[in-house]
Formats: sequence, structure tokens, C-alpha cells
Amino acid sequence: MAGKILNTRVDPDVMEHAENILNTLGISRSVAINMFYRMVILRKGLPWQPNLDETEYIKQNPKLFEQIKKSEEEFRNNHFLIPSREIADEIHSIQ
Repeated sequence: MAGKILNTRVDPDVMEHAENILNTLGISRSVAINMFYRMVILRKGLPWQPNLDETEYIKQNPKLFEQIKKSEEEFRNNHFLIPSREIADEIHSIQ
């Protein structure tokens, strides 16, 4: 199969580590890239969900952090539905 040549920059350490894994799997760089592109087509986007760690996301959004603190205060004053212990622990761990 004739194809187009793809030139791209990759961190040398990342490339070496990835290619060691691919070699162990018996997959060439070309096949791996074609697999990735086919998954992009199949999923109509990235084949994984990019996201931030939730705690970091909350800390980076002051408005959201303030809303959580306000909800926690309402909870302490019994002005809020009682969340599960797991949710309350998560809110406390953010501080």
C-alpha cells in the first residue's frame, strides 16, 4: 500500500520508550500511527477522553472552588441535602 510520508517531531525519550513497547508487541511505528488515525476516524475524535484531574480542575477555577465552599457551608448549616460521606470527604480534601 502506497502512502503519504508523515514528518513530525517527537520527544526522543518518548519515541524510544514507545518504540520499545511497539517492538515488543510486534507493531511497527507505521502500523501504530495508522491504527491511531483509524481510531480517530472511527471515534470522530481522539480515541481517549482528555481531561484534567478533578481536584486540579477545581483548584484552577476559583469560581467553582467558591461554589463548593459555599455548598459546604450550607451543608454545615443544614441548608443543603446531606451528601454521601464519600462526597463530603472529597469536598473536605480539596481545602
